Amino acid sequence: MKGLMIMRQLKSYKDIRNAIVNETFKIRTISKKKFKGFKRIDLSKPVATWIKEDRLRKELGYEFTIILRTSACRWARSESGGCTMCGYFNDRGPKDIDDNLVIEQIKHALKKHEEEIAKIKKENKHIILKIFTSGSFLDTKELSIDTQQSILDLISEIETITEIVVESRPEFITDENLRLLRQRIPNKTIEIGIGIESTNDFVREILINKGFSLGLVNSAINIAHNNDFLVKAYLLLKPPFLSERIAIQDAIDSIKTVVQMGVDTISLNPVNIQKYTLTDTLFYKHQYRPPWIYSALKVFQESLTEEIIEKVLIVCDPSAKGREKGIHNCKSRDCNQRWLDILQKFIFTQDLRLIQRESLPYNMCSCWEEYNVYLDSNYL
Repeated sequence: MKGLMIMRQLKSYKDIRNAIVNETFKIRTISKKKFKGFKRIDLSKPVATWIKEDRLRKELGYEFTIILRTSACRWARSESGGCTMCGYFNDRGPKDIDDNLVIEQIKHALKKHEEEIAKIKKENKHIILKIFTSGSFLDTKELSIDTQQSILDLISEIETITEIVVESRPEFITDENLRLLRQRIPNKTIEIGIGIESTNDFVREILINKGFSLGLVNSAINIAHNNDFLVKAYLLLKPPFLSERIAIQDAIDSIKTVVQMGVDTISLNPVNIQKYTLTDTLFYKHQYRPPWIYSALKVFQESLTEEIIEKVLIVCDPSAKGREKGIHNCKSRDCNQRWLDILQKFIFTQDLRLIQRESLPYNMCSCWEEYNVYLDSNYL
């Protein structure tokens, strides 16, 4: 697929969507063919786990992340091919993975980090537990309701864990499911992350191939709030086929819209290049560049106010940051680290003064001029 060239040749949104779906499905099919099977994988262990410093809702503490190996995102398994930038399908387990194995993954993670959790408790600090799958925690075809409940039961008695984050597509967020889960763990904050990505219908439904409407998201937010769950909006910075300047504006508009929709947290996610995705294909054909760090700060500068910060938590913890396949400025390690430190300090403090233009060291690297030239171009 040759970037915008093919899009200019197509006559309708339907043609564009079909071209993107066909290419995405083809790439997904290639990934399946190259997959070597599950024999070498211990399905009783999670894909990855870690504990590191993080911002909680009202304080600094630690995040404890567990990435479970499940049967994968239902949308990615479908003939749609899934989202154009998402490679989490590559971390899937078999379609019929036993639920008991998924519960063992949670037990393994808790045991592995037992000493670290005890140390955090002695510090009188708290933990936000992030449970990720390659799809939706609330999809009962990926994790049965009994498995979801069993996972929460294992966590409920750990006092140091005060906040929990899971992820789900909006169609799986139902009153019945949330009521059952809330009964199992009544005393902890639970937040559901929804990959809205963009509030622009064309960007979300066609360029990202997300497969759901903003109306469905609105309904999911209401259901979550009615059942005492918080909602996190994941927003994408620089979807494929958008120039840097247009991508910045899309993220700014999306932040303003999801604030009006009533979300509790906004996570700005700069695209990183993941294997067997459309963005991966475009990247290797020199038809896509991940966003600049300057752009993430520009989005926050032009979208956030003190009023928003008071009611919405802002998060940005990019994958592959400072590297060619993730958000970066130039090739200078010092430049990238300088600006990533500024970004992280803002996230940790939620202090808008730290990203005011007049206080930032734009003159420390010549790539600031290069960036502004890039903004005025149509490069992707």
